[in-house]
Amino acid sequence: MDYHPIDKYLKIDIFNEGLSKATIQSYSTRGMDSSKDDFIYIGIDKLQFLGLRTRLSFYEKMVEFYLMGYKNEYSIDNLKDKDNNIFFDSTDNKIQNSTIYTAGFNIDYTDDKIDPRVGVRFDYSIDYSKHKNSDDIDFYISNYNITGYIPIGDYSTWAFNYFRSDANVIKKGDTDVDSVSSSLGLDCSILTDIKDKIDCQNVVNNQIIANSNGTATSLGGRTRDLDHM
Repeated sequence: MDYHPIDKYLKIDIFNEGLSKATIQSYSTRGMDSSKDDFIYIGIDKLQFLGLRTRLSFYEKMVEFYLMGYKNEYSIDNLKDKDNNIFFDSTDNKIQNSTIYTAGFNIDYTDDKIDPRVGVRFDYSIDYSKHKNSDDIDFYISNYNITGYIPIGDYSTWAFNYFRSDANVIKKGDTDVDSVSSSLGLDCSILTDIKDKIDCQNVVNNQIIANSNGTATSLGGRTRDLDHM
């Protein structure tokens, strides 16, 4: 839902999302080194996502400043191979949660906010991930997004987009294998199949790398559709 304390200038959005079950793909390594079939599925249980955004607009939304806060939590339910066969069923179901604060601005010099045909728009934001304890990584993310629109004929438009996201680490987090495994609720040592154990350990290793290097925003941006509304 949204609320307008000052019509046309100040808008507040509140949104909540909840899923009882979800599944995400997890590749064996972060980056471009893994092959397209080198992945497993992570079953997520009780995903909750709550957010609040304040947006201040000027010049008929051509210039906007915004502040956002996100809170999400979930637990890992199981691990499946790429054929959807469960090879690890979690009994701990430890809750994973994070809080992210975002500040940014965008400049929109297009002919239409919702359905542009010509022009350019630019968005810049900083995401700060609040750490809960001394073992958590302390970092922030810088996001840059620019899109240009060129009309082709009477009905078509070419859109060119450049998106960049950088994770900037202030302090590294927990990199101990046993400690990270426990925090995720993944005891890979109980697995007897070698491949299953490796796949399980890859999930832990990827979390360790994330605790060292941070995690930039996914390609396209986490709130791309929302930012264009």
